[in-house]
Amino acid sequence: MRVVSEGTPGELYAFGRRRLWFVIRERFWWYAGIAIAAAFLTARYAIADEAVNSALELLVTLSAIASATRLVVPSYRMTVSQSIGVITIWLIFTILQLGIMAGMTRLTGISMNWGALYVILAPLWIWLAVKFSLATPFFTVEHMGYQKVGKALVDSWNFVESDRWWRLFGLQLAIVVTIAIPFLLVRGAGGLVHAASAGLSPASLAIALCEVALAIIANVWFQIAFVAMVSTSRPRARP
Repeated sequence: MRVVSEGTPGELYAFGRRRLWFVIRERFWWYAGIAIAAAFLTARYAIADEAVNSALELLVTLSAIASATRLVVPSYRMTVSQSIGVITIWLIFTILQLGIMAGMTRLTGISMNWGALYVILAPLWIWLAVKFSLATPFFTVEHMGYQKVGKALVDSWNFVESDRWWRLFGLQLAIVVTIAIPFLLVRGAGGLVHAASAGLSPASLAIALCEVALAIIANVWFQIAFVAMVSTSRPRARP
């Protein structure tokens, strides 16, 4: 089943936007609980621990990819095996990112902070991130078990070539820009709130909640669009 005709950035962007509320509504209280927890940690401790942020992001990703896959395969239910596979793919991305930065530091012998390394390695990381961004949708849409994580990564690598890379990059850039505009406005308001009052307050909690909600919306939107792109190239998975 094909949910869009050919998967151009504009079609995928619009498809994700139209289905966004459907997917969020399906797990609304789950997302709401994650958003409130993350907002409280952010507002209470200024910047929550990176491990906590990563765990919350993983929970959102697991839920978003399961709901997005059901748009293409209505009978789909994420099994324990597939949950392990999605977590494995997510960990591979994280380790790859950290490995690129640590490797650069060791090879060059230059002492740099993490921010500088992000700037230097941004082009390489963006290229790899786009190449592998369809690994999770391939994994779930085709009902692979956790033993097939490598196959999902290879499928994404082989599928995202030349013009498809630019189409996928354009799609991600469009979603990021769309979410970034309200996010920057909220972040600006947050700066004013923090300047006016220190510590946890209803205003700082509301600002943090808006920021987390926008991040969740972006994550869900990405997963819907990625699954739609996979569905344009592969036949419907057999249940």
